[in-house]
Amino acid sequence: MLKKYLIIDIGTSSLRVAVENENLEIEKIEIFKRIAEPVFDPEDEWKTIRSMLKKLISKDEKYEAIIASALVGWVGVDEKGNAVTLCYSYAHQCTDEYEEFLRKNTNEQVFPVNGRRVSAELGVFKIQYLRKKYPEIYKQIYKFISLKDFINGKLCGKLAIDHTSACYTMLYDIRKAQWSEALIARAGVDKKLLPELIRPYEIVDFVTEKACQEIGLQETIPVVAGSVDGSTGILGGGGTSARKAVSVMGTTDVFFIVTQTPVEDKSQNLVINPHVVPGLWLVGGPMGMFGGTLEWYTNHVLEKSKSLEELNKEAEQVTPGSEGVNVFPSLSGERTPFWNPHMSGIIWGIKPFHKSKHIYRAMLEANGYAVKKIMELGTASGVACDYVIALGGGSKSDIWLKIKADIIGKSMKRTSIEEATMAGACKLAMLATGIPVETFPDIPIEKEFIPDANVNQIYGQLYRAYMQLHEQVKNII
Repeated sequence: MLKKYLIIDIGTSSLRVAVENENLEIEKIEIFKRIAEPVFDPEDEWKTIRSMLKKLISKDEKYEAIIASALVGWVGVDEKGNAVTLCYSYAHQCTDEYEEFLRKNTNEQVFPVNGRRVSAELGVFKIQYLRKKYPEIYKQIYKFISLKDFINGKLCGKLAIDHTSACYTMLYDIRKAQWSEALIARAGVDKKLLPELIRPYEIVDFVTEKACQEIGLQETIPVVAGSVDGSTGILGGGGTSARKAVSVMGTTDVFFIVTQTPVEDKSQNLVINPHVVPGLWLVGGPMGMFGGTLEWYTNHVLEKSKSLEELNKEAEQVTPGSEGVNVFPSLSGERTPFWNPHMSGIIWGIKPFHKSKHIYRAMLEANGYAVKKIMELGTASGVACDYVIALGGGSKSDIWLKIKADIIGKSMKRTSIEEATMAGACKLAMLATGIPVETFPDIPIEKEFIPDANVNQIYGQLYRAYMQLHEQVKNII
């Protein structure tokens, strides 16, 4: 009998709850489609998840553990773990607080400690925003936790945050693996608001009797800490050894290279995180809304007159460079590797003969250029990869993966794992319940896209031109 785990995946475009076994096979799944706004009610999320779990759980099945992963979002809770604030996601940009911080501090003081440059999306600025905008609500906050840890609190009654998620507050010391007293002081944050730290593969506590009744569990089971969706997806995609890179192509594209040691990125444009499994590190970061921009384009510009399948076929007919069209798909600001919260989406170079297929291909190329930039910065820091494993909804597009391979000059390998974040969460639950990393199932590769040397050379010139244009455009936003 295969061991079974309960998996909760809170994404930008859907909530997913599943029963997954130790072979990483999803046996049952409940899906609730919705778009997570920049600010939303976390209690409503919990009510929906609770209802989904109740539909999924069977009294005849035994579950080894339950684990959640989630988009980067932040919630202020009281001592009982109830939300006293809304959830502020990564898309909620606290630009005033970010700019005020940078008037007194620099990236050079933050990056070596926290492994990321100062960004308006970070958790610390949500705390400052709440303190300034909603002082009465702020006074009610007992702990400031991630959305995933809010769900864990509902399940087991304990408030803690995993080390990888803690990085996204900007208050965590990646090398000392603890809260940073120096950064806490610089930000003027009350340390009492920060929860206990725990590893993603550790057990937080056990599901309470109350929660068991609410979700239909016949007996209590461990609640595993889990982590943020992007990093968990890297694990799910097979990122378990150095020189592997994984691209989780969802609403945003999360791209990380696995390494054995933290690196020194002199550009300070990469994100350096402890991996969700022991002894490894991730170098790269979450990028912009590439998948989200394609969805916006098809739904709101083309008004669903063409499907993604049709656009993919049309894009194959367009030559590299999209006949002069360049797209900057920054619908919610730029993340890795540019970090510009003020950047907005731009379509550049449109002429009368251009059609929807040119714009669409230019969006795919923009993703490839961003990945190439991350890889260049990684190489300069001593981190490289042999190939890239691609997964997520965007990886189903052959032309997208071929374009990326031709731009970066590395093979793109599409895995047949469709729910990478769920697979990664399942692996963490397995690790927490005694199954070592070395025995995890191999990740099957469905198709490999090998770069064309001639096209790669053409894209080398186009990439340099795109980067030069980016420098000019960002200065006029």
